[in-house]
Parts: sequence; C-alpha cells; structure tokens
Amino acid sequence: MTDFQPEYLGGAVARESAPAAYSRWDEIRCVLLWCVGFTGLALEPFWIGAVVDGLHVSPGLAGQFGALQLGCTALASLAVAHRIDVLSHRSLGLLGLAFTLSGNLMVSFMPSVESLLVSRILVGVGEGATLAVVHAAMAGRKNSDRLYAISYVALMAYAMILYLALPPFIPKMGVVVIFATHAAVCVPGFVIVFWLRRRSSANSLSGRAKAALGSHALAALAAATVFYGAEGALWAYVERFGTRVGLSTAQIGRVMSCALLLTIATSLAAYAIGTRFGRRLPIASGLIILSCMAILLANAHTPLEYILGVVLFQVVGIFVMIYITGLLAALDPAGRIVAAAPAARGIGNTAGPAIAGFVLGAFGYQTIGLVALAFYLTALTAFLLLMRRHPQRAS
Repeated sequence: MTDFQPEYLGGAVARESAPAAYSRWDEIRCVLLWCVGFTGLALEPFWIGAVVDGLHVSPGLAGQFGALQLGCTALASLAVAHRIDVLSHRSLGLLGLAFTLSGNLMVSFMPSVESLLVSRILVGVGEGATLAVVHAAMAGRKNSDRLYAISYVALMAYAMILYLALPPFIPKMGVVVIFATHAAVCVPGFVIVFWLRRRSSANSLSGRAKAALGSHALAALAAATVFYGAEGALWAYVERFGTRVGLSTAQIGRVMSCALLLTIATSLAAYAIGTRFGRRLPIASGLIILSCMAILLANAHTPLEYILGVVLFQVVGIFVMIYITGLLAALDPAGRIVAAAPAARGIGNTAGPAIAGFVLGAFGYQTIGLVALAFYLTALTAFLLLMRRHPQRAS
C-alpha cells in the first residue's frame, strides 16, 4: 500500500482539497453548528426521565428510545460520510436540521408514545446528517485540531447553560419544554448552515487512492469505535461506582459537574498546544492514563479514589477525544472519515454498555474495568499502528 501513499496523503488529495482562506466568522459558525448538532445528545438524560414521568413510559422503553435515536444518528452519518466531499454541505445541513426540527415539533404538539417513536427516528437521522456536515466542514484546515478543541469548550459551556436553565421548567411544563427547546435551537441553525462555507471537493481520486481511503477509513473508525466502547462501558455505570464507595446521588452529581467543568480547561489546553508535539504523544499518553483510570474507577474503595477516577475519566477522555477527531480529519482532508465520527461514537457508546452489562451480571463490577482496559489498549495499539503508517498525519 505504500506505493500510493504520497498521492493519497500529500499529492492529489491535498492539492484538490486545499481550502480557501477562511474567515474567523466561518470558524465561529462551525463551532455554533457543532453545539446545535450535539443538542439532542446533551438533552437525552432529561427527556428520557421526563417521558417516564410525563408520558408514563417505562424506564426500559425510554432507554430503548434513546438507543434508537443514537442508532439513527450513527446510521445517518455513515450513510452520507463517503459522499460528503461531493454533497452540498448547505443542502445536507439544512435537510438534517429540517428533520430534527420536525421531529421535535411533532412530539411537542402531540406528546404520545407513538409520536415519540417517530420523532426519535427523525431527530436521530437529522442530527446524524448535521454532525457529519460540521465534522467534515472543520477537516482539512490548517488549525482543525484547535478548532475541534474550541468546539468542545463551547459544547461544555453550552451544555452547562442547558442544564441550569431547563430543569426548573420541566416540573411545570413537562417534557414538552425539552423538545420545544431543541426545536427552537434548530432555527438559528438554519441561518448558520446557510452561511457556512465549504472548500472545493476532492472527488477525482485514482482507483488505488480510493481503495486506500476505504481501508484507512475502516481502520481509523474501528479504532475510534473501540475507544468510544470503553467510554460507554464506564459511563453507563459511573453512578453505580460512586454508590459502592458510599456517596449519595447528589454527591455523585456534584463530582461529575466539577469534572465537567474541568474539561473546559482541558479543551483549552488542547487548543493552546495544538499539534505542536504531534498527535501521537497526546493520544498515546492519554490512552495509557485512561487504561490506569479504568482499573482505578471500577475498583474504587474510597470516595477519594472514585473522585480521582471520575476526574481522569472526564478530563483525559475529552483531551484524547479532541486529538482522535483531529487525526480522523487529517487522514482525509476532504472530511469523509471524520464525517463518520458520530457513527463511531454511537456504535461504541451502544456496544460498550451492552458488553459491560453482560460481564457485570457474570463477574461483578470490577470486571467492567478490565473490559474498558482491554478496549483502551486495543485502541492504543490500533492508533499507534495507524500513525506509524502515516507519520505525516500524526504530526
């Protein structure tokens, strides 16, 4: 495969997909659309709880609706990723937002189990398309890693605003306020997408370059999926780990909120560092720390051990996530690989808890740490091999 790497990594693709000069306003629009696209994921814990109380849906069924939305997001991003370089970002983004808006309006005006089912499909598909567009729109830029970093900063701040503003209204207005808020967020999203600029496409690849793109995409996305599998396995039971050391639900919530706040500092650090030291060192060192964290968190016996585990899980996890996203974007400047990043996250976050739940029933909570450890080490090996094969993109 090495005989076509120069063409794929530094020749034809780089020349054809070289972006025009982008203004600061265009980068701001990308960051804002990033927040709009992730709104559904940010609000998921609230609407799942609200439909259990307001629509009298069983907790299990509500969770399945959440999984359905996440699965549709993954499928939609996969469906458009391989053609994201030739599809119109504007048209695709507008269509995605239209699906998201219509799904949320449907359940806002007709709150029922049936409308909720249809709306989760529409919202999932819409957000998958929107997230594919914004991930691809940031790819191929000289500062894409820093742009992903500042996007995570904005997303954390945006999520904190939502978490502070919405809960007081839910007891008074019910689940409708959550879906209506999500629908309202889509409105400025239309304006953002309409003015979002995109680079010229890179669709005239040779046959061997297209084959390389396919194999590299599968390897990179598989590694990312494994990483997100570890995240999902631990996240599903992070509250249970806290109760095992004697913390109350309120105390666990405060620990997680403080850790979330610290991720803003981590994202700013990634923004300041950029690729000054390449991507290999941040990804490798971060995954090693996360591997140790997995054992610590799942085997915590004291509140201090639990708090340290949660902080490392959140802070180091987001740091590694930024550089993984930057690597996916760098492997294909046209944005085809990174456009499928939401699919990798959705599949990993779905498979991880399922595997963790299976081993939990058979072997206990400590084994979840071993599952996450295996995932992290597998991802580490895969990313190191990938970056060794393409050292230009690791730096």
